[in-house]
Amino acid sequence: MTVTVGIILVVLSLAILIFALVRAKRQSSQSEPLVDEDTVIQQSFEIVDTLDNPEQYSKILLSQEPVEVRLAKLFDQLFAGGKISPAEKVAKLLVQFAPDLAAGYARLGLAHLRMGNLESAEKNLRTALEIDPEDVRSANNLGYILNQRGRYAESVAVLESVLGEDEQNVVTLVNLGIAKYHIGDVDGAYELLNSAYKKNPNIPEVHLYIGHCLRQFGDEKRAQIAYARYEELKKAKEQDARQSESPRNEEKESAEPQKETESSPDKEEGGEKSVASGGQEEQIEEEIVVPDRKETITEQEDSQEEK
Repeated sequence: MTVTVGIILVVLSLAILIFALVRAKRQSSQSEPLVDEDTVIQQSFEIVDTLDNPEQYSKILLSQEPVEVRLAKLFDQLFAGGKISPAEKVAKLLVQFAPDLAAGYARLGLAHLRMGNLESAEKNLRTALEIDPEDVRSANNLGYILNQRGRYAESVAVLESVLGEDEQNVVTLVNLGIAKYHIGDVDGAYELLNSAYKKNPNIPEVHLYIGHCLRQFGDEKRAQIAYARYEELKKAKEQDARQSESPRNEEKESAEPQKETESSPDKEEGGEKSVASGGQEEQIEEEIVVPDRKETITEQEDSQEEK
């Protein structure tokens, strides 16, 4: 009997040891860079050397900051300048160099979202959220994809997980309000959209969906006021976009004649900076609001804005 118990204990001890070794090896392989520091910096220089005025990007790579910070900042500057393809390559290098850092997957997901590769974007954004569940911007971008695909219940789950009570992100409020409207929670949607309105009354989609909610409530008069405000803000937004894109397009034509055409969704640019994963650098990422373009807006009235 004693011998049997001893054998069982030995077997259990070996099993525990093997499990611990496998787990340690798995964790080590997840955090181990796939490329070394010198290689990733060299490949980054090769990317920027193909661009017009590479010196402005080389300054980032020549800084004394940690490599992952330099790569993140390089991506941000490329992305902000509309150079999506080079930015995607940099994001891939960041993922390879720092596979346990959410910032790389968040940026790669953002790049693929802009490029229209929604499947890859969703995969990378989910990975970013697995590493950093409080990554609000990745949650907003993932919420956009889920809304775009009509997976509104999933969008609600993702966005509610990052909707803090103390500091609510206006884009989260809008994205979540849109998703809740489409799953039939009109009361919840209306409350969220009004909260967003109080924080920023100039987001067109807020008025569009407030109008949808008011129509569901049977308040057609106020719905039409909301729709009229939506049209007004949308036109102003489109005009501003055309004015800001004109000089950029001229620059792109001379700097990147072979750059691919991008078919990106409508978006609300938050214009604010947040601390990236690990608290090491600032990131500039777009927060995206999804209007439902299938909805039709009928007659409009010139009246005061909804309260």
